[in-house]
Amino acid sequence: MKRFNQLVKASSKVIATGLICGVLSMSSLVANASDYEKGQEYLDQQNWSQAKAIFDEVSKNKGKNQDAALYWKAYAQAKSSEYSEALKTLSSLKKRFPKSNWRDDANALTAEIKDQLGDASEISDDEMKLYAINSLLSSSSERTVEILAKIIKSESSDRVKKRAIFVLSQSSHEQAYGLITQLASDASNQELQMVAIQTLGMTGSGKSLALLKQVYSESNSQEIKHQILKSYMIAGEKNTLFELAKSEKDLELQKHSIHLIGVMNGIDELVQLYKQKSFKGLREDIINAIAIGGGVDELLSIAQNESDQKLVLEAIHKMGIVNQDKAEGKLLDLYTSDASSVTKSAVIQALFIQSNAKALINIVKTEKDNALKRKALKRLSMINSDEVLEFFSQSLQQ
Repeated sequence: MKRFNQLVKASSKVIATGLICGVLSMSSLVANASDYEKGQEYLDQQNWSQAKAIFDEVSKNKGKNQDAALYWKAYAQAKSSEYSEALKTLSSLKKRFPKSNWRDDANALTAEIKDQLGDASEISDDEMKLYAINSLLSSSSERTVEILAKIIKSESSDRVKKRAIFVLSQSSHEQAYGLITQLASDASNQELQMVAIQTLGMTGSGKSLALLKQVYSESNSQEIKHQILKSYMIAGEKNTLFELAKSEKDLELQKHSIHLIGVMNGIDELVQLYKQKSFKGLREDIINAIAIGGGVDELLSIAQNESDQKLVLEAIHKMGIVNQDKAEGKLLDLYTSDASSVTKSAVIQALFIQSNAKALINIVKTEKDNALKRKALKRLSMINSDEVLEFFSQSLQQ
């Protein structure tokens, strides 16, 4: 474990896997050896109060063992059932020493303490409210909507308010929908606005989509507009995204629209955009979106017909990422055609991305160009498969 990097030598290893584990004694330590060593002796003796006190002092003194002392102080606190205090000490360790070698141990002990606490931990105000809100899930009465509306307008945490919006979205009551639309238009709390916008996308109704269009046109927030684009995707509004990709002046929003069209398998729409001169600077993004949508034939067409070599190579690369069964034959056809060595090299890389050992072995066996053959061999040697092992075993026996 990382904490032992701070030891010069130890008489035995310390096992600290949880609150139920004992601590074996250690002897020689680096800086502040006497105090630190004394603290370890108290741990061996299960004298938790003395161990806490001495490690608290070590953690306050200048020296190399401050972070380690905080860990052991928390350990002793946990053994004394002072769970809340132990968690605070661990939090202090991580805050004061963000790059400490003891950080992983602190995280592990934190998790173990929380597991130990289980249902015995104190119920927070937020937790109580969340239970109360969940109890309203099966109700869609006007009274329920009024309660949820008050929670959203209260001083409760955003976590509680987000849950209230979700429960509200499950209600069939007209007033519930009205409240969500208000939140979607309210820019005073952007985090809640984004949750409401996401909820409208899930409803997918004509009214919801009309409101999203209005908010998109009126908002000055990039984050809100990105969320609305996602909501269009959730609602299945491929045509809306297509129109926004064509009309949007903001480059990042335009790219996001293109990406989401790919997620929705809008291959025809993407090909239309690719062919337009105004999208020349976005063709690499369109290729990526086509790959996301699984457009193998379209990628092959770009690789065969595109005059820009960079885009040709990008299309071939993306063919290595899409479904292998669909792309393998097309990549091999491209390789065996009257292609340049640059194109063939890109095909080899795409086959490597697929871990397509069979195709690469065939290239090694048939390729006359030594440079291409060598590249195929190098890529083949990096694939872990029985087929590769058998191929190279035969080579070694020759």
